[in-house]
Amino acid sequence: MRRVALAQKSYHRFVWYLKVITASLTIIFFIKIFVMDIYKIPSISMQPSLLKGDYVVAFKIPYGIIFKSLPKKGDMALFKRSEDGTYYIKRVIALPGETVDMKLGDVFINSKKLKKVYETDSKKYKYVEGDYVVMKESNADSTYSVMQSNLKMIEDFVRPYKDGPGGLFLMGDNRSNSIDSRTWGDINKKNIIGKVSFIWFSLDPNTGKVRWKRIGSCK
Repeated sequence: MRRVALAQKSYHRFVWYLKVITASLTIIFFIKIFVMDIYKIPSISMQPSLLKGDYVVAFKIPYGIIFKSLPKKGDMALFKRSEDGTYYIKRVIALPGETVDMKLGDVFINSKKLKKVYETDSKKYKYVEGDYVVMKESNADSTYSVMQSNLKMIEDFVRPYKDGPGGLFLMGDNRSNSIDSRTWGDINKKNIIGKVSFIWFSLDPNTGKVRWKRIGSCK
């Protein structure tokens, strides 16, 4: 009888653990599909805002679950390219139907130049190395940091580019070292997954040390 009681106890414990694990996996699956996703920054294309080794959270709710709402200019968006199935994070620069042009490193939206001012807080961008200059760029109601090399010139557009009816023009904040809509053309809004909102973890790929001060909100 004692063996039967122990067997029943073990069985009930197993069933309880199975229910907990199943419920946890269901919640995780639901969150990943409908609420948010986590992405590791693999390159320097989004410096100075995001560094290689940052882990960011992209919320899906701001852009809608069933009815896709349009991202705003200045948003950092996680998206998936249909052509190669790869996930990327870039900055939304222009919306459907708008025209983008580049001249001497400056961005023009519908022939209007985006305002840029030099960033003076060098401590804030101590992780940025090389001959780069950091600037604040203003686009509509959003202001964010971009950088470009003094040695590597940013190519002008041969002709202004106009986004399609459902297309968004996205660029990396590292204007001198980013493959983005300047190469691909616009990204269909249906491929936008979520809005990147904060850094939840950051690991220096060179030293293996945690960059605690980088954890928090990002723009």
